[in-house]
Amino acid sequence: MHPQLATPPAIDRLESFLVGVFLRRYVTYCARRSRYAQMNGALRLLRDLKPVAGGIESDDPSNSRIDSTE
Repeated sequence: MHPQLATPPAIDRLESFLVGVFLRRYVTYCARRSRYAQMNGALRLLRDLKPVAGGIESDDPSNSRIDSTE
């Protein structure tokens, strides 16, 4: 009935980067305010996003990558 639900749209590298930046900052926000359930949910989403995008580029100046092996 809803074919769009069977195959979610692809995420390109820019979208992956932006979502990764948001989720990392949201995890920090939740940790500082002792919102541990929300923090764990955001971490789970971040981990699920890594394999889809092949790793998320970090926003630090060294331009290192966050790989799923961490």
